[in-house]
Amino acid sequence: MEPATSRAPRSRFVVWLHGLGDTGRANEFLADSFPTTAAFADARWAFPTAPTAPVTCNRGMLMPSWFDIHDAPITSVRYLCHNENSPVYAMLAEARKGTIVMFT
Repeated sequence: MEPATSRAPRSRFVVWLHGLGDTGRANEFLADSFPTTAAFADARWAFPTAPTAPVTCNRGMLMPSWFDIHDAPITSVRYLCHNENSPVYAMLAEARKGTIVMFT
């Protein structure tokens, strides 16, 4: 994939957040699946990888995780949606400044 910084500005921005224990790179193939639809034809894509952290529901195992999961099933994503210290918030702030490399 080619960095979007070498292309014309895009009007849509998609942040794909992988699941627990996965990586962003493992999901990059998805960007090739959506451009066939008009809604995604000019989209910029980001496939960040969550930081490695202990996950409580997995007995503290270190793995890529956007937030700590205390119990399964998950009943709240407050750490992702309302925590300004979240890695997701930081990534979006960098994207707004134009300093993060997006892939398309």
